[in-house]
Amino acid sequence: MLNFFKKNRLESIILAAIIILALYLRLHNISGYLTFLDDEGRDVRIVRDLITKGNLVFIGPQTSVGNMYLGPLYYYLIAPALALSFLNPVGPAIMNALIGTIVIFLVWFLGRKWFSSTAGLVSAFLYAISPVAIIYSRSSWNPNPMPLFALLSVWAIYEVWQNHKIKWLPLVGLFFAAALQMHYLGLLLIPTIGLFWILTLVPILKANDLKKRSEFIKYSLLAILVFLIMMSPLFLFDLKHNGQNLNAFKAFFSDRQTTV
Repeated sequence: MLNFFKKNRLESIILAAIIILALYLRLHNISGYLTFLDDEGRDVRIVRDLITKGNLVFIGPQTSVGNMYLGPLYYYLIAPALALSFLNPVGPAIMNALIGTIVIFLVWFLGRKWFSSTAGLVSAFLYAISPVAIIYSRSSWNPNPMPLFALLSVWAIYEVWQNHKIKWLPLVGLFFAAALQMHYLGLLLIPTIGLFWILTLVPILKANDLKKRSEFIKYSLLAILVFLIMMSPLFLFDLKHNGQNLNAFKAFFSDRQTTV
C-alpha cells in the first residue's frame, strides 16, 4: 500500500477523499435517520435471542413475496455488531454503513483493474454519492450487504477466467452463497458465473491437459461443496418441514408469472 501511495499520490488522495465523504454521508446522524420498521425490529429481536439466550438460527428472513425463507447468514453477520453496541439497533446499521463503504473501495479497485484509474475513481465517487446506495447503507436490512458479496463473486470468477486462478473457484461458491442468503435476487449472478466458468473450461478441454482438467474439476466440486455447506441450514430446514422452501419456490415461478 505504501508503494502504491508513493507511485500514485494524487489518485490515493482522491480515493481517500471519496472514502471520507462516503463515511460522512453514511454515518452522520445515523441514529436519527436510520430506517427501523417491522423487518428491522424482527431481525434485531432474533439476533438478541441468539446473543443473550444462545438460540441458534437455521433460517433467515422471510421474503416479502412467495413465502420463502433466506439463509441465516445475515443474522450471524450482524450479531457481533449488535453485541458490541449492547443490543442497540444502531450497531448493525453502522456495520452496514461500513460494509457500504468497503463496496466503494471495491468499486474503485475493480474499475481500475478492468478499465482505468479514472474509471475506478469516477465509479467510486458516483457510488459514494448515490442517494439509493446511501439510504440502503444507513439501516440494518438483509439485502444491504448484497453488493459486497455480488462484486466479490464477479471478481473471483474473473480471476478464475482471466488469470487462471483455478483455486479461486471455492471463493466463487462462498461469495455466491453469501449473496444468495442476503436476497434471492442473487440468482441473477448465475448467468455471469456460469458463462465465465464455461469460458474457463473450454480452453482446458481443447488443450487436452489432463492435469489442468483434473485440477479444474477438483476445485469446481470443492466450490459446489462450499456452496452446499453455506446453504445447508436451509436444506436442513426443508428436510424438517416437508420441503416448505422448495415448494414455495416452485409455486412462485409457476403461479406468480406476473411477479416474475
